[in-house]
Amino acid sequence: SMDGNIKQGVVDVCVDMQQRTARTATRFFDEMGRYYYVTPTSYLELIDTFKTLVEKQRALISGKKSRYANGLQKLEETAQQVSTMQEELEALQPKLVIAQAETDEKLTMVKTKQAEADVQKVAVEKDEAVAKAQAQACEKDKAECEGILAEAIPALEGAVKALKTLSKSDIVEVKAMKKPPPAVKLTLEAVCIMMGVKPKKVPNPEGKGKIDDYWEPAQKELLNDPKFLQRLMDYDKDNIPISVIDKVRPFCSRDDFTPEIVKKASVAAAGLCKWVHAMNVYEKIARVVAPKREALAKANAELAEAMAQLKEKQDELQAVLDNLQKLQDELQATMDKKEALENQVKDCATKLDRASRLIGGLGGEKTRWTQFVAELSDQYVNAIGDILLSSGVIAYLGVFTQKYRTECVEEWTSVLAQNSIPCTSPFRLNTTLGEPVKIRNWTIAKLPNDDFSIDNAIMLNSSNRWPLMIDPQGQANRWIRNCEAENGLKIVKQSQSDFVRNIENAVSYGVPVLLENVPEALDPILEPLLTKQIMTKGGSMTIQLGDSIVEYDPKFRLYLTTKLRNPHYPPETCVKVNLLNFVATPEGLEDQMLGITVKRETPELEAQREQLVVEDAKNKQILKEIEDKILELLAASEGNILDDEVLINTLSESKVTSDHIMKQVAIAEKTQVKINATRTGYVPVAVLSSNLFFCVADLAGVDPMYQFSLDWYTNLYNLAIDRANKGNNLAERLTALKDKFAEILYKNVCRSLFEKDKLLFSFLLCIKILQIKELMDAQELRFFLTGSTAVELSRPNPTVDEGSWMNDKAWGDFLGLDELEVFHGFSHEVEKDEASLLFWKKVFNAPDPETTIKEKFSERFTQFQQMMMLRCIRPDKVVPAVMNFIMNSIGQRFIEPPPFDLLSGYEDSNCITPVLFVLTPGADPMTELMRVAEDLGLGDKLFAVSLGQGQGPIAVRAIDEAVDKGTWVCLQNCHVAASWLPTLERICEELSPETVHEDFRLFLTAMPCKEFPVSVLQNGIKITLEPPRGFRANLTGSYIALDDDWFESCPKPAEFKK
Repeated sequence: SMDGNIKQGVVDVCVDMQQRTARTATRFFDEMGRYYYVTPTSYLELIDTFKTLVEKQRALISGKKSRYANGLQKLEETAQQVSTMQEELEALQPKLVIAQAETDEKLTMVKTKQAEADVQKVAVEKDEAVAKAQAQACEKDKAECEGILAEAIPALEGAVKALKTLSKSDIVEVKAMKKPPPAVKLTLEAVCIMMGVKPKKVPNPEGKGKIDDYWEPAQKELLNDPKFLQRLMDYDKDNIPISVIDKVRPFCSRDDFTPEIVKKASVAAAGLCKWVHAMNVYEKIARVVAPKREALAKANAELAEAMAQLKEKQDELQAVLDNLQKLQDELQATMDKKEALENQVKDCATKLDRASRLIGGLGGEKTRWTQFVAELSDQYVNAIGDILLSSGVIAYLGVFTQKYRTECVEEWTSVLAQNSIPCTSPFRLNTTLGEPVKIRNWTIAKLPNDDFSIDNAIMLNSSNRWPLMIDPQGQANRWIRNCEAENGLKIVKQSQSDFVRNIENAVSYGVPVLLENVPEALDPILEPLLTKQIMTKGGSMTIQLGDSIVEYDPKFRLYLTTKLRNPHYPPETCVKVNLLNFVATPEGLEDQMLGITVKRETPELEAQREQLVVEDAKNKQILKEIEDKILELLAASEGNILDDEVLINTLSESKVTSDHIMKQVAIAEKTQVKINATRTGYVPVAVLSSNLFFCVADLAGVDPMYQFSLDWYTNLYNLAIDRANKGNNLAERLTALKDKFAEILYKNVCRSLFEKDKLLFSFLLCIKILQIKELMDAQELRFFLTGSTAVELSRPNPTVDEGSWMNDKAWGDFLGLDELEVFHGFSHEVEKDEASLLFWKKVFNAPDPETTIKEKFSERFTQFQQMMMLRCIRPDKVVPAVMNFIMNSIGQRFIEPPPFDLLSGYEDSNCITPVLFVLTPGADPMTELMRVAEDLGLGDKLFAVSLGQGQGPIAVRAIDEAVDKGTWVCLQNCHVAASWLPTLERICEELSPETVHEDFRLFLTAMPCKEFPVSVLQNGIKITLEPPRGFRANLTGSYIALDDDWFESCPKPAEFKK
């Protein structure tokens, strides 16, 4: 949200930006001849960019500030805790001493009681051992008794089982017997004896006296008893009287007293018989066991007494142990108290240590973070103004040169101030939106290291529109190639047959595309991409390209570059793209040329520097990541930060890593200083080479055919490095490098220029060299080029009375000289008296006025200042004066351009570099070309095609055949086939050393025309050809056309050479 006044101010500034930029665009065209259109869409782009960036930037600044402030707060809280913890630690120490004394006392007591208990425990353990032995003996005797008795168990169990099978009816049946069988009677008799039932005396049926009869008693006392069977089963088998068993045992020995025999008489009786036998067997065994039982009983009694005594001793011991345990519990409580105090001390000490590590580790960051918080606070206050300026730069200024950008930003800054909108002063786009780590990576990827180019890169990344880069030197192209290489960059051209298919595939798969050599007319297929006409349906994105609807991957990126130095894109194109001016700058080019120089002169040093740059970028990236991690950990920490050991350790480790890297960075920076000290020695030649490039680049404004690529220029520079004298020291080497490069550049450029432009180029070189040496005054140069700009004369022409031999224009120029410091009052000297006017009249009428001026003013004025006087009075003599000036300033060789030399052009060419003859009417290189071909033995391998209606396919076939066979092709009059020139451009771009025969050569002839492909002009070898002017030039051309063999072929060489 914005304050109402600020919001209105932003609106007013936006409107002003639109209007001012429109005026600047008009001035840009008037002064530079460059086209740019400011439309309502530009205004909408400004608003959209501002809305997007302002929230993003404010949130970014707030987030950064919050993180740094939080980090500072944590450090402050930690510092405050330190004194509190130190007091706490001092208070804990006496408590810990008391706790230690109590613990020692308790420990001594426990040890004493423990010793007593141990003695008592040993005695009890001995008694326990004795009792245990007794118990084991008793158990053994018991087991033995039980083992013997176990022999009778089967019989007992059998008897019981038999009794259980008997029912009440079975007993009733026996009872009901009137005359029981003998076996039944015998059985019941035995049972009666066992049960203690007395017999009844009855008469002996066999004679006198009475006998015992058990049947009737059995019926009454046993068989009538409902519990009879249960009584039998409960019978006390262990205490059978001897008298009873002695009476029964004879029964058991009888043959007729067996269960089997009795069973025949009665099943019930058989069961009773079986029981009697079992009791007999058991009694026998029990009688054997009886003594052992008695002994066992005695032993058990003794054991019980021993156990009772043992129990008393155990109880006594337990009482001792309970008391001991109580003491141990008290000891443990004391020790726990002591341990708690120790832990408090330890925790306090640990926290102090952590605090020390935290403050010691991050204390150094406190100053920096405090500064950052202050800076971020200012940035937040200035955010609206800074982002408004940034949005204006992004929306409007991409196409402008640095001079115009700076002027616009300064004017906008004033408008912001008028509307009370704060902003950073001075404003810099790369400070507001740039990220140092990202910028460093860009420069490593060969983005020119100057503010203008870095601003371009930021504009490219911040705009909503795809970039169209004006890139005549190919620097943006190279940067994009390097940056996007790892992302599978697809490089395409509109002239390619598979252009559309490549675009569709890239859009579908999210691959970045670099569209090179874009002409002024963009392919309509690009319209939906440039305007981002993306459709979303069912969660997927699509876009219509031509007749096809293809899936749109959000990772897709589009970059467009053009080699056109001054393209004229229509308004409808300007509003769809982010038009960026990537023309080389002096600062960026100087840095490149310095790199080339040092790399060639001291390759190890430059390799080390490049490695240091990469390592420095990597290290600073790591440092940023570590700082982000530290701030993130501090922000995420809850409660007392000193309680989080993992956090403190992580912060410590991070800081150790950070310190280590910072040491590496410091070492690298020291090394960099040493390297830069050495590199600085080569700066003069880098300054010269970078400045001279702009002399060459500016020639395109003279004639569209004068196009030279930066690659061509650097190759020429490398050639100069190879050919220059080594010298005895750096100063001599630098002088040799500068002289050789200027000479090679002059010769190579001159062969590409028409005669009328060669002196101009020499003058440009001369002026630039003098400017580098600070020997050329900018105001003096401006006057020499433009003369006086005054509309009216400030004083009347002094020669009016003499017929105005000096016209008003000349007098006006003399008046204009007065404005220059060195010429202050000079016009008054011209007219001060008749002698002065006579002198200038003499100059006016002199056949060699330059000498006349020199004779009078050589000690007072420089040669260039004398030329300024000459320009005023005799402009017709300026050209020879300029030639003299060039000769005296940089040498005669710079006013003697090399004559037409086709052979040297051929020698400089290769199979992929075409040779272009730039013609004037009446010039034809075919005769010379055929002569060179004949001399090289290629007379029958030169095929010429004169372009015109229907000749394009023939030319293509000729080139295809020559590429394979290694022959020569010459395409004549290319200027008359303007519509076919894009095909020529594509053919030249597709030439590759891997696929082209090394002897193949392509020659082109053309009159100057603006349609000629820039890439062919830049990369080819240009040789101008025009009819010779003057006897000397004609004669020189004739000499060069003759080879050594012709001179040596005269039969009288001595006379011939005189």
